[in-house]
Amino acid sequence: MFRFSIFFVFLAFYAASFAQDITPIGNLGFPAVVVSNTEAWTSTGIILTKDSSYVILVQGVAATNGNTVSNTDLWIGPEGMGGPDWMMAPDGPLPGAASHSVIGKIGSTGTTFYIGKNCSFKANVIGELYLGINDKDFSDNYGYYVAFITKYHHGLPPDLVEKTQGFPENISISQNYPNPFNPNTNIEYKITKQGNVEIGIYDINGRLVKSLLNTTQHAGSYTIQWNGQDENGGVVSSGTYFYQVKSDGVQLVKKMLMLK
Repeated sequence: MFRFSIFFVFLAFYAASFAQDITPIGNLGFPAVVVSNTEAWTSTGIILTKDSSYVILVQGVAATNGNTVSNTDLWIGPEGMGGPDWMMAPDGPLPGAASHSVIGKIGSTGTTFYIGKNCSFKANVIGELYLGINDKDFSDNYGYYVAFITKYHHGLPPDLVEKTQGFPENISISQNYPNPFNPNTNIEYKITKQGNVEIGIYDINGRLVKSLLNTTQHAGSYTIQWNGQDENGGVVSSGTYFYQVKSDGVQLVKKMLMLK
């Protein structure tokens, strides 16, 4: 019993000593996403915002033999299997990219782009990020990759700089209500200082459906309603949409569902 007591005291002392060497600042990125090697696409659940920059780092190994796994079963990495014999045919998901390389797209019908081991890019549209494998036949695959995805910042992230200086975040948004909705829904947001505020509705492919607001507002809490119509006054179809609120260089996005 005495030995166990000494052991736990040592653990407590070690943990306290380690904690003094760092100051946790929270999660500055997104969780890791497991990308299956046996499915065409994996939805990350991460909503990319227009004009924001991102970094994707991919690790892991897989094989092209689904039943028996050994060191001789064509182990491959997220960069794909190189060489002309492994290049995808024109009818593949991404012509010209190596087989089994990790690929991505924004929105379920977005344009496919190459990732490989790593990729940094600026999103030109708003939408959900999908990751997949550049392959046409998934029946003989085995394993998975792990993708680490985060926003890219120059220096400290803006929200961390604000917190360090003692200022609150200058914008916040709530989940729309009702949600799901038909056809009207309310969007609540709050700004802590006067500035220009833009609110837009986007479809699943990142296309602007409706611009709800673009004006200067004083600090305070606001509610704006969307009636489910596009810029031409037509009622949109059922499906997933995104609302984006921008102010003072900060943009926040949430997802909502229209059900008829």
